[in-house]
Amino acid sequence: TYKIEVTAEGFEQSEEEKTREYVVGDECKTNGLCLCEFQPLLTSTLMPGEAHGKITAYEPPFSAQKGAEILIPTTIKNVGGKFGEFRMFLFDDVTNEVLEHEPKLTWEDLDPAEMYTETLDTVSWKPMAMPEHDWKLRIEVRKQTTPDIADDTKQFTVVLGGPAGHILTLDRIRTLVKGEIHVFTGNLTKEGVPVAGEKIEIWEEDVFFNDKLCEGTTDDEGNFAIEWTVVAVEGILGGKNAEMYAHHPASGTKTTVQKGILIKKPSELTVTAERHSINTIRPITIELDWYDEAETKWKPVSGYPAELEENPSEHTTFAYGNKHRVRAIRDCIITQLRSDREEFDPLEWDKMKIKLDMKKYLTIWKEEEEEE
Repeated sequence: TYKIEVTAEGFEQSEEEKTREYVVGDECKTNGLCLCEFQPLLTSTLMPGEAHGKITAYEPPFSAQKGAEILIPTTIKNVGGKFGEFRMFLFDDVTNEVLEHEPKLTWEDLDPAEMYTETLDTVSWKPMAMPEHDWKLRIEVRKQTTPDIADDTKQFTVVLGGPAGHILTLDRIRTLVKGEIHVFTGNLTKEGVPVAGEKIEIWEEDVFFNDKLCEGTTDDEGNFAIEWTVVAVEGILGGKNAEMYAHHPASGTKTTVQKGILIKKPSELTVTAERHSINTIRPITIELDWYDEAETKWKPVSGYPAELEENPSEHTTFAYGNKHRVRAIRDCIITQLRSDREEFDPLEWDKMKIKLDMKKYLTIWKEEEEEE
């Protein structure tokens, strides 16, 4: 029996784990120390002390037609022992050019053992980047603390062929908001020629069954633009991810399933009114101001008609003088927000400071005097 001290630079390990006992076979006793014959009595799993990203799954197509969109569903995992912020990147492995990075705006927050799935796209950021030869690609996962160093990489080659048969593309789908209209766009060609007047269906993929969301028809250029009022796909609304694809039923052609599509609830804005302010008329169109941090002043918001709904649990009735009574609504919720101004994003309402002047809606009614 030999005692061997194990060290792993950059890994956390307790003092008890640093020394393990190993049993050596008879052959090793005769021929000297043979590490390959060691039988561990105890085993331990080494975990990096810091956050560390690993590509646990990726699904590149083996082949693709030239000009077709290549989508690569990819899953990364924080295999480290601490919280970290990660991004996945797609590179041309020959030119080292970044074709896409996800997520677009921020690094993805991952706790230890937490995973994140996104679909990398070869043409979202670099249109017409596809070479004439077979395409050597590389996926990397990096963390924010070392943004120029890859924690893990995966290399693969997609075999490219000339235009043949039907090629169906579906433009990248990002976040959807329940109740809003989303337009699915894409293109259909056959042997490189646009195909007009063909039915295209949009489907949501499920573990047990698929749901057809909507359908439309291609125009003279082979393009389609299909409107869909976003609804809560069962089991998906509320921070979970949907999976969607386009289908050309006449040829059976389908696009790659796009994963990681977030369906959000519409924003709600809670407003607290002064105690003496009341509203007995609902729904009512109200006027809002928002605080411009850059100019440090309040500005009126136009183009945002809203409906105000009283919170029944927060009603109070109190005496106003000796002849009148008023009812104060302290908490109200704006239940609808619509905009005709692109510079205001309804999803950002919950991040804004809002003030609401409800004095103009004050309603006081006179009680009948009691008979003596």
